[in-house]
Amino acid sequence: MPKLVGAPTENEICSVVTNGKLLTLWVEIPPHCHLNCGFCFNNGGNQVIGPNALTKLDYSNILQEFANMGGKTLAIPGNGEPLYKKNLRVTLHILDYAKELGIRTTLFTTGDLVDVKIASRLYETGVSLMVKFNSFHASVQDQLVGNSRYTERRKKALKIISDIGFMQRLNGFTRIGFVTSILPENTVEIPQIWQYCLENNIAPDIDLILPLGRSDGNSEFLVAADTVNQISSSLTGNNMCSPTYLGEKGCQRPQYGLYMDYTGSIYPCLGCKDKSHSGSYIPLGEKSLSTAWNLPLMQKIRSREYSGTCAECANFKNGDCSSCFGRCCIGCTEETVTMEKCMFFR
Repeated sequence: MPKLVGAPTENEICSVVTNGKLLTLWVEIPPHCHLNCGFCFNNGGNQVIGPNALTKLDYSNILQEFANMGGKTLAIPGNGEPLYKKNLRVTLHILDYAKELGIRTTLFTTGDLVDVKIASRLYETGVSLMVKFNSFHASVQDQLVGNSRYTERRKKALKIISDIGFMQRLNGFTRIGFVTSILPENTVEIPQIWQYCLENNIAPDIDLILPLGRSDGNSEFLVAADTVNQISSSLTGNNMCSPTYLGEKGCQRPQYGLYMDYTGSIYPCLGCKDKSHSGSYIPLGEKSLSTAWNLPLMQKIRSREYSGTCAECANFKNGDCSSCFGRCCIGCTEETVTMEKCMFFR
């Protein structure tokens, strides 16, 4: 399975988990977006952007501190669409400065706004792209994103992205991946999407939705555990024992990374930032990265000192699952850091 150039390698993760260094930073841009995905973890496109949004100078200072701490990989998540006209300038600024600092970057994007000019500009920065891909069929995909002709635009953009060289084979690595949320509407397509990725040097990122933002409390997007395990077993030979990535171990990101929203507030991961979510809300405050990283709470998370159901779970003990803050059922707070149940036991 191809690995993404912009993502941390297993060797990098093992090294920083051992020495306690910060390896990865996810940093948001403002939530401007042209789509209306019902399963959006952030309610993108429907938020009022306040006066506290980070400036270009803020992003530069954040990246400089991250580099000074030895950080190596940066991700810009789909909090808003990074290539949307209202976000494009700040996105390119981040990518350019990250390249200058020697930081590998991954950009999560809807993909459909990419033209030849943008694709060429992105290629120059060395960024890897993670493109939304829930279905091959316009009747399904357009409905899921709430935007007609999205699939048609994405198809044209992917041709441009391929021609520029993002799908070039690089000794087991690639500069493009597909982000696929497992939904009731696309479960029958997951094997086809998986196979397409493997045949075209695309890194598959297939997981269950985060019940945050627009999808919080919306049970229509949930898929039964038995269905997910059947899919996982048919493709990888193993059940999906953790509710994160198909074909890979559960997410370990809080053990080596931090998440910063577009106002500068820092969290252990994106699953901790939704105040309305009945699961977790663990803010680390608007502090420097180094201050947040060295808080006792983050040290506890990195050492996996959890209690509750997870502490007794075989998947947690053997490292197949690290507990997902965004998918826990019972309240996870700074005081408890207790994962009572995972997504499969809702």
